[in-house]
Amino acid sequence: MSKHVTDPENQSKKGGFFNAVANRLATARLGDLLVDSGLISRDQLTEALAAQKADRRQLGQVLIGLGIISPVTLYRKLAEQWCIKVSAAGLTMLISMGSMAPRSAAAETTNISFSSAVDTSKYDVDEIAYPAMFGTQEVRSNDISGFSNWNGMIQRFETDLRAGKGGQQMQQMQNRLKGLQGRSLREQVSAVNRIMNSKPYVEDNRNWGKSDYWATPVEFMSRGGDCEDFAIAKYVALRALGVPVEQMRVAVVMDQTINQHHAILIVYDRDNTAYVLDNQIKRVRELSSVKRYKPIFSINQASWWLHKSA
Repeated sequence: MSKHVTDPENQSKKGGFFNAVANRLATARLGDLLVDSGLISRDQLTEALAAQKADRRQLGQVLIGLGIISPVTLYRKLAEQWCIKVSAAGLTMLISMGSMAPRSAAAETTNISFSSAVDTSKYDVDEIAYPAMFGTQEVRSNDISGFSNWNGMIQRFETDLRAGKGGQQMQQMQNRLKGLQGRSLREQVSAVNRIMNSKPYVEDNRNWGKSDYWATPVEFMSRGGDCEDFAIAKYVALRALGVPVEQMRVAVVMDQTINQHHAILIVYDRDNTAYVLDNQIKRVRELSSVKRYKPIFSINQASWWLHKSA
């Protein structure tokens, strides 16, 4: 992939989540916090506590099961109050819960884990008229099994998280993301692009002794990486902030200015705007303003797209 340069134009899952929450309730009661915030009533808390006593589930699970509060609202309040400390389990929680950004009533009750096999019926890519990437014709497939670099990276990332590896690196990521929840998508992509672009560019041969290695976010935060590693880290960070999978793609492109392959992250907004997050460009650019790239394929956890000249 292409080298880091400055642009001349503009230089498990629910259980794991509630276990993590339970460990942080020594000094504050979840129910009182939600009542004081006006998110639930005292009567609703009393009802939930009675149900909790009967089946011994975590209070958050009971509140969601009774329909008193949504998973998204609960997560955001906890993240706001405690700035949930990211250990391996914590980041897994952030990523899995992050996919439940409040886009519709159905989206709020869907728990899609970063680690689970993706049910493409849960995604609504086709219902939104996203702009064609760099004016190409896109052919979509839901079979991503052949992308060994992408799938291998995800599997290694999950393994590291389950084994408790990379806690320091993930804490660093969480600290940098703190305060971005609830911001506009443009603010989030700009901040994430800036944060990740501050990491060092290191070619794969030098970093890993291989010509093409897709690093996990843990590896990237520790050792830097090349272009696809920047794009992957941005993808994971934005998922943790609640950006749905179907609004993001890691795109492998040809940089026509230097005739080299490159990788970037494309993020689509709901107003048909698309953003380019690029380690070669200092600031986030709108897709329509970037002319140097010819896309080859793009991918997320649900699908991949082949790009053909229109």
